[in-house]
Formats: sequence, structure tokens, C-alpha cells
Amino acid sequence: MPNVSLRTEKLTKGGTVNEMTNQGEEKNPAYEALGRFYDQLINQDYDYWLAYLRQLFDEFGVKPRQILDIGCGTGNITIPLVGLGYVVVGVDPSPSMLAAARAKAAAVGLSIDFLEQRVQELTVDQMFDAAISTCDSLNYVLEENVMVEAFARIHRHVRPGGLFLFDLNSELKLSAVYGGNAFAELYDEFAYFWENEYTPADGICEMDLTFFVQEPSGQYRRVREVHHQRYWPCTLVEKMLHDTGWSVVGRYDFGTQCSPHAESQRWQFAARRL
Repeated sequence: MPNVSLRTEKLTKGGTVNEMTNQGEEKNPAYEALGRFYDQLINQDYDYWLAYLRQLFDEFGVKPRQILDIGCGTGNITIPLVGLGYVVVGVDPSPSMLAAARAKAAAVGLSIDFLEQRVQELTVDQMFDAAISTCDSLNYVLEENVMVEAFARIHRHVRPGGLFLFDLNSELKLSAVYGGNAFAELYDEFAYFWENEYTPADGICEMDLTFFVQEPSGQYRRVREVHHQRYWPCTLVEKMLHDTGWSVVGRYDFGTQCSPHAESQRWQFAARRL
């Protein structure tokens, strides 16, 4: 199974994205522009991902009816889960991503609650049999105290014995696949440049995206977004889970039930609510 990636062409060295696009830019919050084009750009087999999550539910003897989808984005996991009969609430901090999710759900005749919330402020007026967080959403949490609060908030919303399934990008992914590399692609209605820099001292990968978005006039508007993801060592993740009332019952190389290894680009965690 391939890892999540943008369908891109790698830039040759000799000019950075900033050097090519440093005039008159409009800077937006993360995912405000990307949310509009996310489903065009992301190359992912969501059917495989969904089957993997359901396999893990079976492995740990959890048969959820109500699922909380944290960092649901444009609903690529949420909507198929509802189509399979699960009751799912999707939570995401990006209005742009949620707008796309709501439109997609409406287009297939589904009524789904999509809530605009940050995970560390999670407040949903119900309990769930399981929680999921996919597509490295939790790598966007950058501070340890915030991640602890996120795990605690999720804990409050999952019934005892329930399962929390989430994945994280590994250091290899952030430092070598993303870090130090630049990409670009041209579409009819937009183009983008994507440049990444990984800082080992703090484990932060900065992703600088510049979009050229076509306006009704035919002119192109330049929009810049800066994303940040943090590398979270497995030992620290497990400690934070333990401290917030979770028992780690699985840690895998994503897409398998094998332990992570040096070449793993994504780690899958399974934690049970005590």
C-alpha cells in the first residue's frame, strides 16, 4: 500500500519555491486553499485504509457502532463508514475541509455531523465505541502538553473498553521523504509549489505551499499556506497514552500487523480505553 502523497513532480535544485514566488502573496491558514483541492491532489487508496481499520477492530474484538473521526478532513473515511452502517461524527479544525466533506456527504444523500473543533478542545455531547484519527492528522499537534490534552479529551469521549486507532508519520517520512525536497504541479484551474524543511533539533517539518488559483476573470491569485508536522517518538507517544488512561495494545508498520522498522514511513497505533 502506498503512503499518502501528493501527486507531484519533484523540482530540480537551483531555485527554491520562495525565490520563484516571493512577490504579492496572500498568506492563509493551513488547509484554507489546500482544502479546496485536497481530493484532487491526494493519492490514496481509502478502501484499503478502511479495510485495515476494520481489520484492527476485529483483531481487538471491538464491534463499534458509534465512531468519532478526529481530523476527518474532507470525509474520505467518515463517509464510507457511514455508508457501511456506522454512526460517525467527524471533527476537523479546517472550515474549508469540512465544507468539502459536507458537500460530498450531501451528494450521496447522507446526513453526517461534521464539527469544526481542534482536537485539544474536543467537546462532543455523546460517547463513542471507538475513535479514529487517520492520514497523520495528529502529526499537526506540535507541543507535548497539547498532545496530552488531545489524548485526554479523546479518552473522555470513548466508552471503557473502546478502541482508539491512529497513525503518525515517522521521522523517516518527515526528514527524508518530505524534508529537503520540493515539488510542483500544474492543473488547468490551479498550480502549486510545495517546499519542505525538516529541523532535527525540534523534530518539526515545515511545509511551505504556494498555490496559483484561477479567478473567474481568468487571472491567477497567489496564495501561500505553511503547514507544520512534528515527529513523535513511539516511546513518548506510549507514555502520553498511558498517562491519559489508555493501554497501548498495538503498534505496527502501517497496513500490516508487523512491528515498525527502520524503513517504516507511517506507524499505526491501537490503544484501549481503560
